[in-house]
Amino acid sequence: MGSACADVPEPFEQILEVWIDRIWINRRQTEPFIPLPARLAIFVWGVEPNVLGYVLGEDWPELEKKLASSPSAWSICLAIQPAASSLPTLILDSCGFLRSPKVRPSAHFQPTTAADRISTVLSSIFSAVTVLRPPRSARFLMERSKRSRLPDFGAPNFNEEYQTLLAGLEPTKKRLLGVGSLEWLIKRYRDSSAYLGLSDATRRQRDNIFKGVIDKAGHVSYKAVSRKKILQGREDRAATPAQARNFLDAMRGLFRWALEAEHVAIDPTAGVKNPSRPKGGDGFAAWTDDDVVAYEARWAAGTKERVWFHVLLYTGLRRGDAVTIGRQHVRDGVATLKTEKTGMEVNIPILPALADTLAIGPTGDLAFIVGDNGQPLTKETFGNYFRSACNAAGVKKSAHGVRKIGATRAANAGATVAELEALFGWTGGTMASHYTKTADRKRLAKQASEKIVNAQRPHLPKETPRTSKKI
Repeated sequence: MGSACADVPEPFEQILEVWIDRIWINRRQTEPFIPLPARLAIFVWGVEPNVLGYVLGEDWPELEKKLASSPSAWSICLAIQPAASSLPTLILDSCGFLRSPKVRPSAHFQPTTAADRISTVLSSIFSAVTVLRPPRSARFLMERSKRSRLPDFGAPNFNEEYQTLLAGLEPTKKRLLGVGSLEWLIKRYRDSSAYLGLSDATRRQRDNIFKGVIDKAGHVSYKAVSRKKILQGREDRAATPAQARNFLDAMRGLFRWALEAEHVAIDPTAGVKNPSRPKGGDGFAAWTDDDVVAYEARWAAGTKERVWFHVLLYTGLRRGDAVTIGRQHVRDGVATLKTEKTGMEVNIPILPALADTLAIGPTGDLAFIVGDNGQPLTKETFGNYFRSACNAAGVKKSAHGVRKIGATRAANAGATVAELEALFGWTGGTMASHYTKTADRKRLAKQASEKIVNAQRPHLPKETPRTSKKI
């Protein structure tokens, strides 16, 4: 027995690789069940203590001594032990092995499967014992001393049961995937013209929200979604008001469509208000004139960082539009494009300061904003790059804050609500009014202070005291 021990790991590892690749995990048909990286292990029953675990290549002399000195029958199982200690060990389906001193080996045993080949290897290692294939019921997950039986491999519910046991979760009720579930309603909504008419950015945002909703409550009947549950979803995201607003926007879109399509009789989102903004907060921090000076001092003309900044500052575009604008959009000194968020067409004069920056570059063929390789950037990548450029200039602000200083400057210069909406692509008057009202307050305060000064009575000069003449 001892002479074979030094060569034990190699044949087992080779057979395990074949078994995993060709039998257990068919990568062309299904995702892996086994949480790799993992290692091959041997588990022995019947030797005190009751269960002993051994990793191949480790403690073989000790294992051999225990098996050789065991007066009673014992069983040995081949298993896959995940590298992560928090995960349970998987006892392989047909790789358990039984030994009893009273059982004689079959004279006609021929290795025909991976499990049989493993049996043959075990037989050659433990030459003094009999190795037989176990019954099918030997398959289970073992975590510490707890065993959980699995269905037969290949059964329809095998993967679901395995993943449930692996996660240490109690089996949950089966999802209602047919007509009537919230997941079904969301899928129908995503196929509708109402959803497909949204911008790519809005659909991506809502897809992320719907994914979380489906994971948590996709099996629930959509008719069971009440106003109270919508409010609870808002409160669950209260720590991040922007996420709460996005959640409400997504659910409003879903149930407004469902109401119109006569899937529901009542819209549970009706009357639910967006969370109020924190006091003293106004979303993204607007840049100041000092921030502009600091950034331009760090990034001179001729750098891509200067191009990034001037495109944002002098066009007032959001990130998603700023990364797409290019020479193809400019005619007679005016850039015309539809905004990603609202789909509104905006007309932006290319101001001399921006024209000078673009002439120096660097810019791309179809996009003014480019990366190191001269290729366009996604809005997410650009957002990260621009924040790094801001940090290097000592400005702890974002790209959206540049848009805000542009709107502030325009409003302070006397731009009307209609003019701001035409330039920045806003609708409804709310955002534009915010800037014009702020600018108006400043102008009115200045005018009021001037009136106070003008209304003040002028001071008369002090009379000099008369001196009496002495005669």
